[in-house]
Amino acid sequence: MRAEPAAEPSTPRPLSLRANFSWTVVGNFTYALCQWGMVTLLVKVSNPEVVGQLTYGLALTAPIFMLSNLQLRGLQATETAGVLRFADFAGVRAATTALAMAFTLGLVAFGGYEAVVAWTIFAMAFSRGAESAADLIHGHLMRAERMDLVSRSMILRALISVGALAATFAATKSLGLAVAAMAAGTIGVLLAYDLPCLFRVREPGERLRPRFETARVRKILADAVPLGAVMMLISLNTNVPRYFIESALGAYMLGIFAPLAQLVAAGYLVVNALGQSATPRLARLHASGDLPAFRRLLAKMLAMALGLTALGFALSKWIGAWVLTILYSAEYAAYVDLLLLFMVVAGLQFCGSFLGYGMTAARRYRVQLPLFVVVTAACVVACWALIPAFGLRGAVWALIVSALVQLAGSALVLWQALRPGSGPAPAPEG
Repeated sequence: MRAEPAAEPSTPRPLSLRANFSWTVVGNFTYALCQWGMVTLLVKVSNPEVVGQLTYGLALTAPIFMLSNLQLRGLQATETAGVLRFADFAGVRAATTALAMAFTLGLVAFGGYEAVVAWTIFAMAFSRGAESAADLIHGHLMRAERMDLVSRSMILRALISVGALAATFAATKSLGLAVAAMAAGTIGVLLAYDLPCLFRVREPGERLRPRFETARVRKILADAVPLGAVMMLISLNTNVPRYFIESALGAYMLGIFAPLAQLVAAGYLVVNALGQSATPRLARLHASGDLPAFRRLLAKMLAMALGLTALGFALSKWIGAWVLTILYSAEYAAYVDLLLLFMVVAGLQFCGSFLGYGMTAARRYRVQLPLFVVVTAACVVACWALIPAFGLRGAVWALIVSALVQLAGSALVLWQALRPGSGPAPAPEG
């Protein structure tokens, strides 16, 4: 007798929180290491101006796609009611990604940028589009608590796309062609790995093709639009100093600033890994009304953030100049004081990020929009006041100002959400 065909598409069992966390750390570490390697390569084989041009192109495209992504990955992972399915999220993502790519290509056509920046933006539109599709698949894998599959995708994408960029730049010395090669690698991983993973994890009979049902689309957009705006504002908050630096100080100084900022990425790996792994569990705890367990898990996450900050500050103080000289050059070592300030920024942002994961798990979506409007406005004002007067140091001070505003606002939102007797969050809020 033939084996039952229904056994083949059964959904793989979820991994434990520890296994998901471990896989996410490995995936995020590899991905960030490759991103750092890309910047280091450009520093070694070109000059800070080229690094600044790449950084500026990335900074221009990031907020656009952060908005279009609408944080659907997090919404999928915390969809505990089972009302919305992958096909519903896919329909929204397909439409918003198309709009984002069209807008980005419009920047190329009408933005008046110099050729190398324009080509970088053009290539990044396709890379970001492929990343958006992969991100939606990863949200489905997160919901199934299979971060091993997500991490393998990140590792493949990092190694292939950044390797393609490095080889192309070494051969052609063309930044535009190098970014195009990176985009091709991203698209290849989406087609060869991410899509097969989606079919592997889907529930038997589940529809995967995008679905456009008005009631479902409205339900998603009700929560997703505020979250997408929040992610755009978070991206702007990161990139606003880059815009001001490029305008006031030039691409060369931006090429000094970006590699220094990249060095603190190791801490964000652990923060994002734990946050992504813990979000589904936090969501279930809050939905069930187990607020004490929610608080305990969040407190452990914040304690880890403080420990990472202390370690990073100590290492920067003791060997920061030596590390900058070895990794980049003596020119960068002259800015070791900025690295110490970046560690202060990182510590504040680590805590703010964990509180942000907590707000998402507690389904406090719409309140995040006015919060990050205030945060971004604070960053813009601080950059306007500090960068022309204090240069790169003023840019880092501006990040500290915005991080403090974010931390205070996020703590207030969660305090209200976790008060005794508050119970599970409404579904959906508002």
